[in-house]
Amino acid sequence: GLVALSFDPGGGGFCNFPSGQLSFMYTAESGTGTVYDANGNTTLKWSDAQGDPLSESVEILLDSHLGFRFKMPERQPQLFLACNNIRHKFVSGFNPPRKTWHHPDEPAAPTFIEELECSSNAAALESAAARDLKGGRIHRKRPPRETRELDERLGDIRSVTSAMEQLDGDLLGMLSSNNDPAKK
Repeated sequence: GLVALSFDPGGGGFCNFPSGQLSFMYTAESGTGTVYDANGNTTLKWSDAQGDPLSESVEILLDSHLGFRFKMPERQPQLFLACNNIRHKFVSGFNPPRKTWHHPDEPAAPTFIEELECSSNAAALESAAARDLKGGRIHRKRPPRETRELDERLGDIRSVTSAMEQLDGDLLGMLSSNNDPAKK
């Protein structure tokens, strides 16, 4: 599968369209970023160091299940997932094991939330309609290619999240061992 996005612990990274085409890139060290359209044309560019900072959040609807937001002023990458009844917001850094989805009435909700909700609900209805009850068993049609690709993307996201959590734990361990007076 293709990588949807990848960000380092410092907040620098990139985001891709489903085609694999780059849609967003940010370098945290220099504070520079670029947004691209699906044809690879630059639609927005900024540089904190050159006195041209980004003032508003960048929001990109990647497909019918994924939306990306680079939240300002926090400079926090966020991935919004809406698939059937699953709604989750992933953030760069620690992702608490609790409900994180934005509500449309929240002041900081991304503009694409409603579109993700609608397309995901339509997909859930199509999935329910595809079930065929025979002999008391539910027979499901083979998931479409898009669903299989989404499963692969979710696997990539789980891997990245797991690696980030492992890195967080390792860094905390290093910090606590460096602050231990018995080892000085």
